[in-house]
Amino acid sequence: MLARILRTGKSILFPAWLVLVAPAHAADESLWLWRERSEIAGKPVDAFLWTDPAGEAPRALMLVVRNFAELEFCADPVIRAALAKNRIALALVSPNAFGSHDPPEPAWEKTVEILESLEKTSGLPGLAALPLIPFGHSAAGPWARNLTWHHPERLAGMIHYNSGQFVPPA
Repeated sequence: MLARILRTGKSILFPAWLVLVAPAHAADESLWLWRERSEIAGKPVDAFLWTDPAGEAPRALMLVVRNFAELEFCADPVIRAALAKNRIALALVSPNAFGSHDPPEPAWEKTVEILESLEKTSGLPGLAALPLIPFGHSAAGPWARNLTWHHPERLAGMIHYNSGQFVPPA
């Protein structure tokens, strides 16, 4: 069977890679203080929240939308230390609940829904109103760009990584 697959030129490496590596990319709940499971557009979505347990109340919230490798960014101890030092909370939405071509306002409404849900679950008053730092990589880039263009008053910054050009809306 294997010889026949190899003769046809089909690769078994990708499926094997998914079996071996993909589970390691599931959001490890030990990295987070709170988790809120909800549904957006009929799809299950998990929102995870971390704040510095020894620190003061956060003054901003970095919101990361997960496509695939963003978990490594969120789990990095250097990133966590920098966020703690600057009193920035960290939230991860997994999987990406925002379509690459979602119109700006429905995507914003989904974002607010997630933030309000995390505020309620965590018991951190004002979390949903904190200045945001959206992190948009790849397919989450349009979401981050739309927040920047349409709701700049809510942003403390933005990370737009490997997601096409940052072009203003027409």
